[in-house]
Amino acid sequence: LRDNAGLGALLAGCARSLEFASFVGCCSLSPAGINSVLREACCFPALRTLILGGCRLEDSTCSAIGQTCPRLMSLDLWNCARITDAGLKGVLSGGAPLEKLNVRECPKVAGPSVLMLALSAHVVALHTLDIAFTGNLDDAQLLPLLQRHCRSLRCLHCGGPRCSITEASLRALPPFLTTLDIAECADIHDFAPLAG
Repeated sequence: LRDNAGLGALLAGCARSLEFASFVGCCSLSPAGINSVLREACCFPALRTLILGGCRLEDSTCSAIGQTCPRLMSLDLWNCARITDAGLKGVLSGGAPLEKLNVRECPKVAGPSVLMLALSAHVVALHTLDIAFTGNLDDAQLLPLLQRHCRSLRCLHCGGPRCSITEASLRALPPFLTTLDIAECADIHDFAPLAG
């Protein structure tokens, strides 16, 4: 997909009813083009799932998502290397009740985003979080999220060379967790908390 104007016309026609949209790997779309498409459509009141993995997004695109997708429950920004914590703040500022967030391989997204997610009043039932291979993440940033979403979180991916969580985070894992990925978490030396 290379045509920002064509995408805008397509989405404008179904903006009120669209529930699922995937543009994985549409790296030919410019960030400015995606922003204008979102803003021209004005609002996607029914959109629950938005997948933009591998696209050339910027923080301004995240702000546009926050402003135009008030009921978004699942957001996939995998490998969107230009977005930062400020971008995630833009998404969260829109009040969407996110239940699933994927920011894997977004190196400029880090622990402050996880803390914002934990403190967000409208994110009340987060069940899937992929923050693997992102920026720096430590226990102080992850523990509030694990405590807040202890009843809902089922899937957590948080490994990578810049992940410095320890056994303290392992001890706080939710009891109903079904998927855990902590690859390359070099500061975990004792996996005994996982046995209990």
